[in-house]
Amino acid sequence: MFGYDVQHAVSVVVSDPGADVSLPIWQVPAGVTKIEILEASILTDTTLAAGTANGMEVTLLDGGAAGAGTSVLTNALGGTAAGGTFPAWTAVTPQAWTVSEGTLDAGDWVVLKYDESGTVAMKNIVVWFSYVQGVGA
Repeated sequence: MFGYDVQHAVSVVVSDPGADVSLPIWQVPAGVTKIEILEASILTDTTLAAGTANGMEVTLLDGGAAGAGTSVLTNALGGTAAGGTFPAWTAVTPQAWTVSEGTLDAGDWVVLKYDESGTVAMKNIVVWFSYVQGVGA
């Protein structure tokens, strides 16, 4: 009844994937009907300078029950801008995603889609999101 009024927070630390990967990072509890992700952020513990050779792009996906789904939950952060330049990532500075469709079913996986170009040597990446649960989510 009040599930939508109670926000929950999840933090997940991922060490440098080292290559492009879609990594299931959190599963919606089986005991809930649905959840809705309200906000999400990411930060790294390593600075990555802007440039044309090295960069990363990260997105959150709804992986479905098997963790292999590709439905987009958020916009992509990073990637190349017009002119082919990757943006800088400043260590320990959160960057907020825009949540476009945050509703997931019980048992679905939140997946971090990580794409890197060149040499990206992040030690750790922290993904944080808040959600509400219940039928009204």
